Amino acid sequence: MGDDIPKVLDSSGIDWTKAVMYKTVSSDLSDVKLKDYDMLVFFSPQGIKSLFKNFEGFKQGEKKIGVFGEGTRLAAEEAGLRVDVMAPTKETPSMAMAIEKYIANSK
Repeated sequence: MGDDIPKVLDSSGIDWTKAVMYKTVSSDLSDVKLKDYDMLVFFSPQGIKSLFKNFEGFKQGEKKIGVFGEGTRLAAEEAGLRVDVMAPTKETPSMAMAIEKYIANSK
């Protein structure tokens, strides 16, 4: 929660309590073999963090990376990943459509 909302609530004399509604945590993916996958798809910046937490020293090489959302794209690029598939866009509002277009254009 940003600082703006609590300030407005406080200045308005509204009685409120901060609550955690969800918490994103990294899963243990040590049993996953990344070499078995041609593409990894991420839907949040936390997913990018989880990749490097679970697979220290991960190198993208020829593995394709798909991302959903601008924040996820930025996190991927900041982590040194090459983004191959991006959604949503005007032409591909869903990840499934974006992957389908990528595959069609790769033939």
